[in-house]
Amino acid sequence: MDSRWHKAVLASSTILPVLAAGGVLAEESGVLVLANLIDQSEPLRRVATNPAHEVQILYTRIDRDDANRPVFQSESWGLDEARYFYPASTVKLPAAILAIEKLAKLSIEGLTRDSEMRTQGVAPAPGATPSIASHIRDVFLVSDNAAYNRPFEFVGPDALSAGMQERGFAGTRIFHRVGSGSRAEGETALNAIAFFNASGHRIHAQPGSR
Repeated sequence: MDSRWHKAVLASSTILPVLAAGGVLAEESGVLVLANLIDQSEPLRRVATNPAHEVQILYTRIDRDDANRPVFQSESWGLDEARYFYPASTVKLPAAILAIEKLAKLSIEGLTRDSEMRTQGVAPAPGATPSIASHIRDVFLVSDNAAYNRPFEFVGPDALSAGMQERGFAGTRIFHRVGSGSRAEGETALNAIAFFNASGHRIHAQPGSR
């Protein structure tokens, strides 16, 4: 499986919109040519080739054929498997999947994705009943960082990384929240979590770690 999957966001989210706005996007045989794009713009070339910025880009163009099936064409620029690539919101999908998988593996009577989830030190929004399901919904509707952080804490960084590696993403490590908290590997504190049924009785508790 292609280990570049976890390298999909950083520079493309900033450089490509600038190129499009500036009208310098170029296509060759229907494929965006990243090297040419960067070469065409001196400011972009100066940023992209500066070692201090560690720019890496993986761009995927999605078209559809006559049967409406998606066709993917990918290009890369500056990818280096030896360097860390910050994946940004691409971590949210595996966290959601592994959180649902953990719930199933716990196999606790009454514990479901809709069970109320209380996280130590985190106040829910007024009128909201947080749950794994509601957090995942917010992740995919508005890419909410705080909502992602709750499944991240529930699964834990070690299990998240192991889950990705078991699925073929050998170079992937997910070890911190998005938008808050420590970003140093091995230094992420996790809040305690408790789940409650509709009657308000606690049905599962997960201790925190410091």
